[in-house]
Order: sequence, then structure tokens, then C-alpha cells
Amino acid sequence: MRAHLNLKGFIGVLLISLGPLVLGQEKSEPNLSDKLHTEYKANGIDQSLNMYDKLNDDKSYNGFEEP
Repeated sequence: MRAHLNLKGFIGVLLISLGPLVLGQEKSEPNLSDKLHTEYKANGIDQSLNMYDKLNDDKSYNGFEEP
């Protein structure tokens, strides 16, 4: 009987500790650089530049600006 309770406790602790790892993963949309890399591998630089022009919402240069 005691071994049965320990097994239930062990499984409970295991489920509690592993639950966030399994349930906490969210499906996110690939970012712009991932999309551009995929497009470049599939269709070359010209198509990826066209895709960049379509998808890039922020047209201002902010490469070295302070946050």
C-alpha cells in the first residue's frame, strides 16, 4: 500500500514539474528574418528583397538608435 502511494506521489510531482514545459509552448509565427531566409533559399535574392519590401512595415532606419 505504501509503495502504491509513493508511486502516485512520484507521478503527481512528475506531472506538476513537466506540465509547464509541455503546455507552456506557444505556436508563434516566424519572424521577418526567418521568412526572408526561407524565401532566399527557395527563390533567390531578388524574390527575398521583394518580399522584404512587402513585409517590412517599419520603413525608418533604426539600426544604431538608442532604445
